[in-house]
Amino acid sequence: MPIVQHAPRNAKSSEESIIFCVALFTPARITKHLQTASTLTGDFPPLFSSFHLYFEDVEIGQEWLSVGRTVTQADIVNFAGISGDFNPIHMDHVYAKSTPFRQPIAHGLLVFTMASGLGLNCPPMRTLAFLRVGEWLMSEPVYIGDTLRLKAQVVDKTVRGRGRRGEIKWKRIVLNQDDRIVQQGEIVTIVEGRGAKVLMSLPCKNGSPEPVTVPEVAPKAS
Repeated sequence: MPIVQHAPRNAKSSEESIIFCVALFTPARITKHLQTASTLTGDFPPLFSSFHLYFEDVEIGQEWLSVGRTVTQADIVNFAGISGDFNPIHMDHVYAKSTPFRQPIAHGLLVFTMASGLGLNCPPMRTLAFLRVGEWLMSEPVYIGDTLRLKAQVVDKTVRGRGRRGEIKWKRIVLNQDDRIVQQGEIVTIVEGRGAKVLMSLPCKNGSPEPVTVPEVAPKAS
């Protein structure tokens, strides 16, 4: 059984420490533990704000369109350094002139990664895990200077963990500045649900785990 411990740096006694015993090691419970620790000690900021949506807040068929992001030479160079993919079709301007593209193109996985980033607030979800990628098509090249946007649609929803979290299947379409589809496919994520309110906690002076209801964390006034 994994143990999650937290004590404030300025704790003067064991009574000021918080010790949690996690009965089930799930993303939803880890999230709530950290939010509770933040509320009681102020050491950690909340993982999500009131602006982020729960599993229950979105419906099948809903769509969102992200803001744009322009692909730069620096994006391609940095991704090549991280991934190790220095294929000349991405890096060599002279060689690229001899290809059907006539200029360097962005890595397909770089575009996929950018789409993931654009999806962070499209819509802003309380995402706990990225589970899998379904069929994903890379249909058009992306060049330096192209501006990408992401269209996201809820395809399917499945309740998990008795409402503490849920599985969402998304249709994602990556568009360029001409509204041409450059990539598209499906992904599945795990999102926090409104049922994630009960934790298994172990206070310092208690010998066995027992459920404790955690109140909603009210946003702090700025």
